[in-house]
Amino acid sequence: MRHEVEPIGRHGHRVLPALFLIFGAACAGDGGQGDAPSTTVRDSAGIEIVESTRPLWSDSDGWRVESAPVLDLSASGAGPNHEFFQVRGMRRLSDGSLAVANGGSSEVRLYSAEGSHIASLGGEGDGPGEFRAIVGLDNAGDSVIVLDANGRVTFFAPDLALLGTYSVPLPSGVIAESNAVVHLANGEIVIETRIRFMFGYEGESAILRQPGGLFRVDAAGGTVDSIGVTAGNEVFMHRNSGGGAFAGIPLFWRDAFVAAHAGRILLGDAVDMQVEEVTADGVPARILRIPGYPLELSPDVFEREREARLQENPDEIPPMMLEFFQDLPVPDRRPAYADMKVDPAGAVWLRPFLGPNEGDGPEAWQVLGPDGAWLGGVEIPADLSVMEVGMDFVLGVYRDELDVEHPRMLRLHRD
Repeated sequence: MRHEVEPIGRHGHRVLPALFLIFGAACAGDGGQGDAPSTTVRDSAGIEIVESTRPLWSDSDGWRVESAPVLDLSASGAGPNHEFFQVRGMRRLSDGSLAVANGGSSEVRLYSAEGSHIASLGGEGDGPGEFRAIVGLDNAGDSVIVLDANGRVTFFAPDLALLGTYSVPLPSGVIAESNAVVHLANGEIVIETRIRFMFGYEGESAILRQPGGLFRVDAAGGTVDSIGVTAGNEVFMHRNSGGGAFAGIPLFWRDAFVAAHAGRILLGDAVDMQVEEVTADGVPARILRIPGYPLELSPDVFEREREARLQENPDEIPPMMLEFFQDLPVPDRRPAYADMKVDPAGAVWLRPFLGPNEGDGPEAWQVLGPDGAWLGGVEIPADLSVMEVGMDFVLGVYRDELDVEHPRMLRLHRD
């Protein structure tokens, strides 16, 4: 008998409690290196390698995000249109209005710059403008792009008028679950696909990583090009004492991340503090890395996380789940990061990975500038799941103590 626990998605879908908290910024300063350059650039077989040994910002420099929100859509109005559940994405349009994909109601909602509800479109179904399960949201200029779990892409005008829809003709059997859609250029989009189940696994218990697919789709949805793979996410394939197979997410697990900027695609595998940049055809072009970034994970830290997980609801843990957590192997390295965003200037924002019991307070995202140099850390308020980073704002969903979702906009200062 085979069971599966679904992974925790980047868009908020989760069965296991979220593990996406963060660890503190790496130390600033010269690290004893004197006047040696903090960033070096070299060429390797036509690929530009940018390496940073220390951040450029000192403790008193850098960008700053205000903790108090400029706007909270849960508080800017009343009624069902200001109640949110399973927010899958959030984007700000050029006039300041906000598009929100609310997965719980299978809707895309539009709000004014002041937070008033303007319009909603969607609902569960297979008709034009309807969705089975929203898994991705992005925008091409002021056009809104929504990806459904069945591979259908829908385009909306800034006022949410339906512009068009098509089903992505991916190769048979490839798409089982989509986790990312990003606008590339000229109406093209990039979709990441995941294989949801590992059928036929007969091996012993082990942590495995199933690669994802990377596909470029033209503006009309008629041409789909396979342009590479992503690292996918880790799962623990557990062979329990009864002989059954159980697939679940380990405590410190690596995921894959996809973003796009200026016609290029950025890929992250969270193995090291590194991001790969490829062309629209999937050809490697640049690698950004912070060699030596501290990723050590002590057995004591891991055991505290395991014990905390087992004590969350001890009377409700099924025996096979209990055995699953007890048999988890202990890694000696943590994932490098738990999220990746790219802002309009081309700076890459990485959220270092922390277990939920390792710390509390603001999240120190590490930022690589458009040239790849490590700038330093920017504190993001705790419990905010970042959806978009703009030039002077951050969009995200805050969860309060009752686990109520609050889509918010915060002010970003690039001093």
